[in-house]
Amino acid sequence: MFGSFQQSTVRVQVAAGAATIRRCLTQFDLVRRWAWTQSFPASLPEAMEAGLEFYSYFGPVPLGHRIARLNDNSLEMVLWQGVDGHIRWRWGDGWIQCTVAGVSLLPLALGQTAMLDSLTRFAASQETATAKAAPAA
Repeated sequence: MFGSFQQSTVRVQVAAGAATIRRCLTQFDLVRRWAWTQSFPASLPEAMEAGLEFYSYFGPVPLGHRIARLNDNSLEMVLWQGVDGHIRWRWGDGWIQCTVAGVSLLPLALGQTAMLDSLTRFAASQETATAKAAPAA
């Protein structure tokens, strides 16, 4: 693998609950909407599950992913090809934390910042839409 080792951890506030954040990170129809810089194959299942392997593309650059762990408040993926390393997502009510580490020619911290910005905006909009759709008591 060409490139340099890069590591970054960023934690941000988001106007969304843990359940909304989890859906945004693990349901491919939602991931496709906020991770717009990547393209994903149409053949993926509805949701991520431990052990799933797939490729996405950042322009012409293939990114291999394997879901190493997935639970109620965290997701860890092993990455290869465009990035040799891993990405870990952790979340709770009102916050998301992302740690990325790997060897790559791509600017990982810049991509991480753009992804977190897009995800926080999208998750907040999903939270608002869910609240509006809920029946009034």
